[in-house]
Amino acid sequence: MTSANRNLLKYLVALLAILAVATIGFVFYRSVYLPRSVLAMLPTPDLDDLEEQVAGEIRNRRIAVEKNLDSAEEWGRLGMVLDIHNFKQESIPCYKRAAALNPNEFRWSYYGAIVLNETVSPDAFEWFERSNKLKPDYAPLQVHYGQALLNAGHFEEAEKTFKRVVSLLPESSHGYLGLGKIALARGNLQESRQHLTKALDLDPNHREVHGVLADVLRRLGKSEESAKELQIANQLPKVARLKDPVYEELVAEGKSAVWYRDRGFNFLAQGMVDEAIEEFLMAMRLRPDPDGYNHIGNLLSRKGQPDEAISYYQTAISLAPNNVISYNDLGEALLNSGRPDEAIAWFEKCFRVSPKFPDSYLNLSAIYLLADRSADAISTLRKGVRSTMGFIPISVRLAWLVATTPNQELRNGAEAMILAKTACQKTEYSDPKILDVLAAGYAEAGQFDNAIQTARNAYQLAQSSHKEELAKQIKLRLSLYLAGKPFHTVE
Repeated sequence: MTSANRNLLKYLVALLAILAVATIGFVFYRSVYLPRSVLAMLPTPDLDDLEEQVAGEIRNRRIAVEKNLDSAEEWGRLGMVLDIHNFKQESIPCYKRAAALNPNEFRWSYYGAIVLNETVSPDAFEWFERSNKLKPDYAPLQVHYGQALLNAGHFEEAEKTFKRVVSLLPESSHGYLGLGKIALARGNLQESRQHLTKALDLDPNHREVHGVLADVLRRLGKSEESAKELQIANQLPKVARLKDPVYEELVAEGKSAVWYRDRGFNFLAQGMVDEAIEEFLMAMRLRPDPDGYNHIGNLLSRKGQPDEAISYYQTAISLAPNNVISYNDLGEALLNSGRPDEAIAWFEKCFRVSPKFPDSYLNLSAIYLLADRSADAISTLRKGVRSTMGFIPISVRLAWLVATTPNQELRNGAEAMILAKTACQKTEYSDPKILDVLAAGYAEAGQFDNAIQTARNAYQLAQSSHKEELAKQIKLRLSLYLAGKPFHTVE
């Protein structure tokens, strides 16, 4: 063998040795070091206080990741189940790993952007931009991004983003709400009002819009209009859901009783009562509570199924024996099932447990009136007025009865005037129905001039508020007062 051949052989041996070492190193990196480093990224949330089905789902998703460390789907789904059960920080590394393995999957960057924004991370904007490149025409993304920009004080960028929402989703109130908030932040109150009014044209039940508009009106010095908007806002659901099919996939991962109830309320907001009941039933199987069973009973009652509702009210009472709301609702269901005597017993039990609970007085008096027991109805309402410190609906019903009952022995014009006048004062003489009752009280007491003037005021208010049937009835009673006659109901 020549010297040259020997050198070549040495070179080849050395090269093979290097390749062997490299291969061993690569195999070690892939099989030992990389899995260890990747596994170190796996979050370890405290599952001790979770409902078992939730803890089990998180454990199963974690095992799936351990078996498929290169699967973006498994990492992302682990992030989803952590995210939706309020392990926000723990979900972030999962979304980041999923996005690194599959950078073209919109869900991982979108969910990551939202949770980073919720945890006030400065990385949120980078992730919103990444999502925007993947799906620039997805309107819910623009809503979230616009709100994040607005919160950070980037008004110009936020304005462009919300204008894009309006162009992509013209039927949604969220874009105009965003524009209204930006105008408010800039001090442009009239412009803000215009945007918010447009938002309410699109969705009259958007609570946040009413709340922001109340603030705008207050700053404009329109205190009465502001108070009205605030009152409306307080009666509406806290969240006006944005139609977001991608995020709904995340919401569907919720396995806790809380999430079943949340989805139930979501179905309810869409008028899907049967679907809502199924979600509430699942929540009760996981975590029974009296309010939940009572709510199911109310939904069945709303559907005209009082017999089915009764058992749920009874279950609610078994869990909370002194819950007067359940007593009252059960009484109503029994009444609607044609069992008035049983209903009366439950309404009376309300008095004994909670004398200040107003609905039971109204319901029991209604039963007595249906049974032509006016004296019992009046007695019940008088107890209600004393116990509830003059609760307006009780006072008004009692005033009407003692002013208009056909039983002369039960009529009391002076009492009717006092009750109705107090109710009018509490409502600032703005309710035409209460004014109508006050007019009837004046007439029964023989004060026809006051009855005529009050009835005319009630008629004008009823007309201006488009209550045509009430206006018609007031006009008929007014004709009696003009003739010097009180109004009495017919037996």
